[in-house]
Formats: sequence, C-alpha cells, structure tokens
Amino acid sequence: MDTHRFFVEKMRFHLKDENALVFVGWFFDGSTKNHALEAYLDGEKLSLEIQINKGAEVRQKYIRSINEIEEEVVGIIRLPADWKSRKNLWLESIYQQEKAKAYSVTTKKICKLEKEFCYYIENCHREADSVTVTGWCMAEGDVKLELLEGNKQPISEKVEHYYRKDLLSVFPECDGQVKPGFLVQAKVAEGQKGPFFLEMRNTKQSSITRLQKWDDGNKLQYVLEKAGDTVRYLERNGISATLYKIQSKITKKEGNTYENWRKKYAVTPEELEQQRQRKFAHEVKFSVVVPLYQTNPTYLREMIESLQAQTYGNWELCMADGSPVCHADGSPMCHADGSPTEPLDSVGPEFAQAQAPAGTQKGAQTQPPAGVQKDAQTQASAGARTALTPILEEYAAKDSRIHFTTLAENLGISGNTNAALRMAQGDYIVLVDHDDIVPPEALYEFAVAIDEDASIDMIYSDEDKISMDGKKYFEPHFKSDFNIDLLCSVNYICHLFAAKRDVVERAGEFNNEYDGAQDLDFILRCSEQAGHIHHVPKILYHWRCHLNSTAANPESKLYAFEAGKRAIKAHYNRLGIPARVENAQFYGMYRTIYEWENEPLVSIIIPNKDHSEDLAKCINSIYEKSDYRNFEFVIVENNSTEQETFDYYKKLEAEHDNVRVVYYEGGFNYSKINNFGARAAKGEYFLLLNNDTEIIDGSCIRELLGYCMREDVGIVGAKLLYEDETIQHAGVVVGFGGTAGHTFIGKSRYDTGYFGRILCAQDYSAVTAACMMTKRSVFEAVGGLTEELAVAFNDIDYCLKVRNAGKLVVYNPYAELYHYESKSRGYEDSPEKVERFNGEVEKLLSRWRAFIEAGDPYYNPNLTLDATDFSLRR
Repeated sequence: MDTHRFFVEKMRFHLKDENALVFVGWFFDGSTKNHALEAYLDGEKLSLEIQINKGAEVRQKYIRSINEIEEEVVGIIRLPADWKSRKNLWLESIYQQEKAKAYSVTTKKICKLEKEFCYYIENCHREADSVTVTGWCMAEGDVKLELLEGNKQPISEKVEHYYRKDLLSVFPECDGQVKPGFLVQAKVAEGQKGPFFLEMRNTKQSSITRLQKWDDGNKLQYVLEKAGDTVRYLERNGISATLYKIQSKITKKEGNTYENWRKKYAVTPEELEQQRQRKFAHEVKFSVVVPLYQTNPTYLREMIESLQAQTYGNWELCMADGSPVCHADGSPMCHADGSPTEPLDSVGPEFAQAQAPAGTQKGAQTQPPAGVQKDAQTQASAGARTALTPILEEYAAKDSRIHFTTLAENLGISGNTNAALRMAQGDYIVLVDHDDIVPPEALYEFAVAIDEDASIDMIYSDEDKISMDGKKYFEPHFKSDFNIDLLCSVNYICHLFAAKRDVVERAGEFNNEYDGAQDLDFILRCSEQAGHIHHVPKILYHWRCHLNSTAANPESKLYAFEAGKRAIKAHYNRLGIPARVENAQFYGMYRTIYEWENEPLVSIIIPNKDHSEDLAKCINSIYEKSDYRNFEFVIVENNSTEQETFDYYKKLEAEHDNVRVVYYEGGFNYSKINNFGARAAKGEYFLLLNNDTEIIDGSCIRELLGYCMREDVGIVGAKLLYEDETIQHAGVVVGFGGTAGHTFIGKSRYDTGYFGRILCAQDYSAVTAACMMTKRSVFEAVGGLTEELAVAFNDIDYCLKVRNAGKLVVYNPYAELYHYESKSRGYEDSPEKVERFNGEVEKLLSRWRAFIEAGDPYYNPNLTLDATDFSLRR
C-alpha cells in the first residue's frame, strides 16, 4: 500500500562510527504522521535512532521530488560487529499499527558504500579560458579535490573549501566547523571541450566523476553522474521503487488529474462520522437561503438532500419559489420538468416576461415586469402553488429545518432571494443556488472555523463543478484568501459563501439593479461591513455545469457584465475612491482605472553599473512613451569602469533637468544602493526599476501610481516579460522553490493563467523590485530595504514588511514592461557567492518563518509549490 511506502534517498556509513549506517528518506505521503520505522538484519531488530527535519528548508530541498515532502527522516542504524557475515538489512514501515516491508538491501551492497563519497555537484560552467565546478563533499577527515582533463592529468589552479550550514541537518554526526562546500577552478585552452573529471580522495576513499561536454559553450552537462544516481537508487531501493520514481517523474503532469487528487484527498466515511460526533463550544445556526425558479425537480431534490446529509446539523433551509403559479382552476402552468403547458403568448405577459433569456448566467432570474417592486412578503400567497410545491411540501413535512414560501409572481433573482432571506433566523446566512450540491462536510467546516474564531464575519470556500448527471467533478477552483483587488477584477468568491446576520443587515438585501451580478454586489457590500473575512481552502461546493459548456455566446449575458461593472463602481463610490470600471479582455473580468485629481512626483530609482546601452533603452522608453510626466530619474552609479557610461551620465544630465546621478561607492549591495537612492530622491512615490527593463505601453507609470495612491496600498508591481513575449513576473508566491518565486514563468504574454489570474489586478504577498512602485512614507516607515539581504530576497522581505505594517501589495497586469533579465548577472560560482546566497535564504526563513510555514495567503495549500502555473498539489 502507498501508505506504507518509504523511500530511501541516500544511505551511507556514519562518518565516525564504522558500524553505523545513516539514511535519509521520506514517507510516500510526505508526512511522518501515523508512521514509524523499524530496522532488521536477518530478522534481528536493530537499534534505530530517528531525527525528523521539517519546515521550509525541507520543502525547498525536495521541491522537485515526486511528492511534496513536508518532513524528512534521518535515521541512524547501529549494526552488530559481525554484520558483514549476514545477508539482508531491511526497514519495516508501520502505519497505524500495521507493518509492511518498506526497504531492503543486501550486506554485499552495503559493503560497497564503504568506498563511496557523499557528494553533489551543484554547478559546472566555463568561461572562455576556465572551468569552474562547485558543490559539496562530506567525508571523514580532509578531502583532496582535483579537476582532471581527458588524460586524467591534474589541471586545478584553485581549490577552496567552505562552510555549509544547510548540510548539517542530514549529517548530524558532524560538528559545526566542517567545510564540505567546495570550488575547483582550472585554466583551459580556449575551444577545449574536454572531457573533464573531478577527483575526490581521502585516506579511505576515492572517486572520479566525469563531467560531460557542454552543449552551448556555457554549461557543463553531467548526465553520467545523474545516471549514476539512478543506478545507486536502484541498488538501494529495488527495481519496483526505482520504476515507480521514474514513472512518477515522467507522468507527473499527466497523472496529476483532479480525479486522482479527489481520490487522494477526499473526506473518508470515517472522517464524516467523526465530524458528526464533534461537540462545539459555540454551535452557530446556518440559514441556507435558496431562490427557486422553475428548478428541475431532480436537481432540487439533490440540492435538498445534500443539505440533509450535512455532518453538522444546526441549519435551516429557506427557499422562496418564484416559479409560475398554477391556473386558477388548479391546473399547472408548467409540466413537472418546468416547461410551460401552453405557448408563452397564451399564458399572459407576466409569465412570458419572467422567462430567463437564452444564455442567462447560471442561477440568474430575470427582473419582474416594469413597475413591479412590491415587498416580497406581500407577494407570498398561502394558496399559491407551482410545479415545485408538492416536492417542497414533501421535504418540509419530514424535516422541520426545511421552510419555503411560494411567491405570487417572479420577483427576479434578487427579489426571490430577499424573500428567502427574510425567512432566515440563523446566525449566519449561507447562499446556495437551486440546482447545486453541497458536500456533507461543508457546514461542518464552516462551523469549525467559527467555533475556533467567533470574530469571523464572512466566510467562503473553494469550489468545483459537477456534471449535469452528478457523476463527474471537474474545474476545481482553489482560491486566494480574501483578495479585494481580485474581487474587483472577477467574482472569484462565488460559493460556498456565508456572512454573519448583523453584517448582512448592515450591508442590506440583494439589489435588483445588479441582477446578473447580484452576488458580486452583495459580497462587496458585505466585505465593506466585515471585520474578519475567512477562507476555508477546501472544496465545499459543487456547481452544476455542462462538461462541455463554453462562453459561445457571451453577448447574451451583456446585461450581467454591465451589472458587474456598475456593482464594482458602486463599491468604489461608497469608499470615496475616484475610479471607473471597464470590461477586461474577457467578459466577466473587469479593469479598474483610477482617476485621481493630483499627479504627485514619482522618483524612478535605477541602480546602474556600466551597460549604458541597456540603461539608455530603459530611460528612453519612459521619455518617449510615458503619458505620465511628473517624474524624476535618480540613477545610482555603483562602480562602473567604462568611460562611455560616465559620458552617457553627463549627456543625460545636460539634456534633462529631471535626471540626477548619485554615486554609491561601496561594493554591490542592492538594498544599500536603493536605500541610498531613496535618500536622494524628492518624490512622494518611488519606482524601483532595473536598468534592463523597457516599458511597453505609455500608461505604465500611471497604472502603477493609480493603485499606489490608494490609502490601503503600499506597493504595486507590474507584469514583466522576457524578450520572447513570455512571462518573467506576474506576482510572487512565497513558498515557490522553498522560499519565494515568480508566478506563471514562461507562459505566453497572452495566457490567461489559472482562472484568469495573469490578467487580473490582485493582491499578492510580494512582487519583484525589478519594477516596484511604493509610497515614500511606507518605505521610510518600515526602514527601506533590509541591508543584510545584499542580493537575494530583499524585495520579498520588503513586501512582507509592508504587509506586516497593514498595507496591500498589488500586482497590476496593465503595467507591462520587458525585462531583459540581468544581462550582467554572473554565476554563483565562488564560495563567497554560494555562502552569501545560502545565508540570505537562511535570513529570509528566519525572519519570516511563521509566515512561510503558514503558507502564502494569496495562494492555496491544494496547489503545488513545485511549479509556477498553479497546478494541483500531488
């Protein structure tokens, strides 16, 4: 069974005890919960010491593994003195008291480990006349390293060893003074392509690894070493585990379907039963509000029964039926399936007008005839009956929690919902569509969250779609935590949604002026009244939908999209924010354009070292294209050596009165350089900008500034593109790569991304400082960029500081630039650079460990950290 699988990534001899083995591995499900290990040699149980490593460092280490590993197991097995005369060593995995053999190896293969080094080659590259190899090698005593050319002659000219703190967790027997990191460098004749070899040798062991030829003059390939890794994995784990690993890597995308995901993560019957037994300190009552209109009887029954199956029982179902009422003689106006018994023109104008137009958005019900604005309660009639009445009476008679009212006429989606809303007596109002399905754990999950935090005013979940026959689940939407700018770009919240009664009372009922987008209007108004908005990152709603449904005729829904624009505009009006709202590239998505009266000075701060052509392209693009003109350039010169660079500075300052060059004389430290430039800047807003960027559209600065001038916003980032029109940056997720990474890297400039997220303005935890606008007041309040982070992660750290100060970080896709990706950047090819980078990783993790461990609130724990495209977690 997969639950018993344990993978041994590495096995080696203890560096100080010749009769002890050390292994590093992980359980198939990525966690040690409910797991244990035992070691045996020919049936004799051995002493086994276990150390569990977990946290961001582990996720970073295994970011490319077949599973997402949360916890790493390091084990020390004490062997008897006569172990070489024995036959087999194995590990048994114990899962919930059940044992299974998880790993086996012969003592003959263990003997071979005595001669092996523990090492890893991390980087190989060459310049015109040199070859550089970096990595680590851990062994007892000193290790001599040599770079060899094809005839195995030594050619090393430089060998350095350095400290690697990141290795100590998997080499627990080592002291803190060990220096396993290495750099080996050699001079070679220009054009010489090898082969080259790396030799490692100490008093007990020796190893020679071939470094394959490089294919483009820049990078050495070490395919043979990787093949050797596979062979060693085969030796240690057996053919079954090796084939499984290879197959998983080859097919991980194809096999990572939502169907497979559901099988792995779906709630079990045992868990549902445990939910039913839970006792709550605060057992809130949920009022599920459902407007009905000519609902398919089968779907209506499934909706009602999905609520009756809830593991949390304190709820009521309030339904208002606006379907066509029966004729006066008692005969139905419609068949049981909801279709009219007579042509529309023969049943009166009211019924004809009540029919939803073709293509109306799911769940939408048209407004009542012109002039019909009566109170819903006066429209209810004790004697009124519709085709749905017998079904509603059947369920209400059997379950006292089910209530309904029948309306004398259709009041539209908002009016019908309000009629149901006025019946509600619960603590929280829950919105459900008349033909959808609520999974049995849904209200329980909401109740647990509220039980743990009674301050929750608004709560919503993830959702998926279900086929019309209820057999196929598809298109899971794993959402961000509350994201006001994403909500003003698209109604990403949808279902399942609930709000506290007093929040709803303050926000007001549904407004039929926004029918077609009434949910968006209602959610926005509730969010304005809510103090604490909570997101449950679980699929708690199944939205019924055709498997092959498309937006083939979006024009039929134009009234809904226009209503959405007006709902968002009304939100800005209530907040006193001057903005207009337009349709975005796709119907149902919206673009906000701010219309602030004043135009403050923007200081564009650009660090620079030589590369004057790149700098000129960057600056000229702004002078030539920008429709925002109140800016200044602050160029921070840092140790340029080319005369043409200084000539260009003089030319700029002579031709433009809004250009200043200031001179930072220290070594390269991105944080210090930008802080230095900020002190010289005069603007109310700073635009930190790389010298290898180029604005694409003239509205770029205005787009960034529009969001940044909002009181609740501290930082705004842009969409950055590579020269080939693919995405370099569309926001940052903390957790990608184990630390932080850009979203949707390599996707087309015109790709929509996961549920349109490339196209939508939205809040993120961070954006890149390659193009980052920020308020001067915010920059100074948080102390600018952290100068201990000289090169890496200073922008991530700055964004997290600003978020910690209560300000939003916004990604605006309408500010587009080319980013030519640091042409002057070199390799991490020296001990100092490697140690500096590792140190900055450690600093970021230590400063923001709690945030990183909790997970990025603008991402979702059900999505992978192993890729940047928001694909499913494995």
